[in-house]
Amino acid sequence: MRLFFYYYPKDTNTPIYSLEIEDMEGVDEELIEAETDKLDNCLRSLWNEFIINKQEAWKSVNFTLDSTGSFEINYSYDALDEYGYTFYERVTIWKYERLGILPKDNNSSGVRLINEHIKRVSSNEE
Repeated sequence: MRLFFYYYPKDTNTPIYSLEIEDMEGVDEELIEAETDKLDNCLRSLWNEFIINKQEAWKSVNFTLDSTGSFEINYSYDALDEYGYTFYERVTIWKYERLGILPKDNNSSGVRLINEHIKRVSSNEE
């Protein structure tokens, strides 16, 4: 299981990637790592509960939390790795689907990846 997340700082529409937080000025790197480990452990426990209760184990989980405390959890059973996507490619697809972020360099491989994914999803929906 690999944990990553994005968050939107107050009063901005630009998300920040979880691994960039520890590089920000005034941030305690050890605290960030400890809290991220806690989150990872919670998600692993949740995944194990699915197994214990004989429910299908999800492939990924999207947890959205806003500043008011409202949250939404969506479980995904789409195994992008089974399509041969690397971790980086799966993150690229996730960023496109969840945040509307296209590859920064707009290189042909990133655009091609998104276009192939859109085609695959569209053909599966028919």
